[in-house]
Amino acid sequence: MDSTMEYSYDGAAYVMYDGFFGPDPVFNALDFTGNHTLLVRYADDIMNGLPASLDTTLTFTTNPVTLSSIAITTPATKLIYTVGDMLDIAGMVVTGTYSDASTQIETITAANVTGFNSAAAVASQTLTVTVGGKTTTYTVEIKAAILAAPPVTNDDITNEVFGMTTAMEFSYDGGPYVIYDPTGTVNFDWINLEFDGFLGDHTLQVRYAAVGQTPASLVTTLTFTTNPLRPGPPVTNNDTDNTVSGMDSTMEYSYDGAAYVMYDGFFGPDPVFNALDFTGNHTLLVRYADDIMNGLPASLDTTLTFTTNP
Repeated sequence: MDSTMEYSYDGAAYVMYDGFFGPDPVFNALDFTGNHTLLVRYADDIMNGLPASLDTTLTFTTNPVTLSSIAITTPATKLIYTVGDMLDIAGMVVTGTYSDASTQIETITAANVTGFNSAAAVASQTLTVTVGGKTTTYTVEIKAAILAAPPVTNDDITNEVFGMTTAMEFSYDGGPYVIYDPTGTVNFDWINLEFDGFLGDHTLQVRYAAVGQTPASLVTTLTFTTNPLRPGPPVTNNDTDNTVSGMDSTMEYSYDGAAYVMYDGFFGPDPVFNALDFTGNHTLLVRYADDIMNGLPASLDTTLTFTTNP
């Protein structure tokens, strides 16, 4: 357009294009969106005696509304996955913005999402959502699968634990986890526990230790409680003969309140025990000694009383 021309907008009267000092602001304000017809011709040239020229017809039509961009306006509910999981876009809302500035929620399925791979653990994986040739992205985390708790068991009576392997670690009474080492090569924690660590009330938590990208497993909790003491041994005495019957090497004794002494009967009667003097008034306490191998504490006492014979 230039200042020698005039135009008719949608059949209106012709108007001179005022372009002497730059683009005509009136002309530039015309709205050509939608359906319009613009007729343009050279205006009368009085100086040269030329009438208005023929029209040049310019036609404008309504443009189709097209998708300009998409955005995730509500993220998917699931953004953290475990190795082997399937893609889950539940909860995700994708909004499209169109050429006429309108917006609408787009329909999407898993087929609209690419880049998902749960074969291995990864801290951040970028997924691409595509709708109508437009894309947007979001990130997910793939975590290593958590192993099931180990199948270890315990016997609360004998205070034993069964099923431990060197792939496991344990926590004793809420302490830090320690690798199970039954040989004492790395640590002596388990060896120390096996002697008397499970006597009384204790909690042992056992799990498979973490290896590489595989995290520690779920935990098996074993509970130990204080066991009632074993009854005293079935030993007897003859107060007349001042003798004791039934002693063996699993027992220990206390003579008249002295410290307990193991009965040494592996190779026959214990000469130290047999040298005790039961004439007169004496008290002999006999009990089963600590059974460290089976986790059993000393038993209750059997009390044998000797009196002065008439």
